[in-house]
Amino acid sequence: MTYVDLIRKTAREQDMEASVIDVFANLMTYIEEKRWQGACHACSSALYVALCERGLDPRLCIGECRYGADGIPFDHSWIELDGKPFDVACAMRLDTGAPICAPVIGGVDVETGEPTEMRYGIEFLGLGQDAMTVYLTPFADFMDGYPYERDGLWTIVGRCLGETVDVDELRRRYTHTARDCVRRGE
Repeated sequence: MTYVDLIRKTAREQDMEASVIDVFANLMTYIEEKRWQGACHACSSALYVALCERGLDPRLCIGECRYGADGIPFDHSWIELDGKPFDVACAMRLDTGAPICAPVIGGVDVETGEPTEMRYGIEFLGLGQDAMTVYLTPFADFMDGYPYERDGLWTIVGRCLGETVDVDELRRRYTHTARDCVRRGE
């Protein structure tokens, strides 16, 4: 099964609505098509808007993470719904394009069906310069600044939703969005 298939399966097992499942699957499809490496900040931003547009109340998170007990800490962005992590960007990391781990849906590793070994929001050194820049950049500016789509990351929101979006309206509604810097320890 592909990651898209596994995302759909895992989300269905969590009784998610079809339109929400499509958001995750459509984003994973985009990541794979574009070989979108190391795009966690961009993915989580587009995913945040798309999930809000589907009537959910996601939390846009940034912080340090570690895969497994002995993994190397790294800066990362993800979404939380009801306190559970949702992370598809972990499937294509910056340095090699290989997965850090399989996508995470509701805290579940889609490959194993078990709780993920990814630890979100660990306390280590604090955000590095690149992540701190993302954290401090106004949300609409960050969304507008993505150079590979005509309308920035707003275009990817439309891909996630599977529909054409009114970029000006989205920009207006989400201009004051802020990321939550998560540090909860291990």
